[in-house]
Parts: sequence; C-alpha cells; structure tokens
Amino acid sequence: MMNNEYAKAPKRQGRPVRLCDDGLLWYINRCVFHPRGYALALDTDTNDWYLLGDGVEPWVFGGDGSDETDLLRQIKELMP
Repeated sequence: MMNNEYAKAPKRQGRPVRLCDDGLLWYINRCVFHPRGYALALDTDTNDWYLLGDGVEPWVFGGDGSDETDLLRQIKELMP
C-alpha cells in the first residue's frame, strides 16, 4: 500500500471485530507481544494505541490460567 493508505474492505463482508471486547487484544498480546517483552494497549480516553514495554524481559502473569478460559472460548467463536 502506498502513502499509508489502508485497503478498504468490501461492504458487508466479514463481521465487525472489537479487539478488546472480543478477546483479540488479549490473544495478540499473549501470543505476539508478551513473550517479546511488550504489550499493545488502548487508551480508552483517546482511542490511541500504545506499545508498552522495553523488550528486555517477557511479560509474565501469575495464576493457573483459569481466567483465560473464557477468553479462549471467545477467540474460538470468532475463528471457528
């Protein structure tokens, strides 16, 4: 793409996706950014996206992963 233009999706093709509400932001962070020491974050006041972290250490969260079950279910519903 040239000049920072985004390809326009054809009308009524696909379905709307809400990165935060649909669990996709969690999935992208969990699989792509967190292992590399970063996190993609949305400022809900400005709707701006930020890349957090320094890339030195992976982001690690405690717990047994049980809180991720619902998020995984949401992802599977989006991408059957």
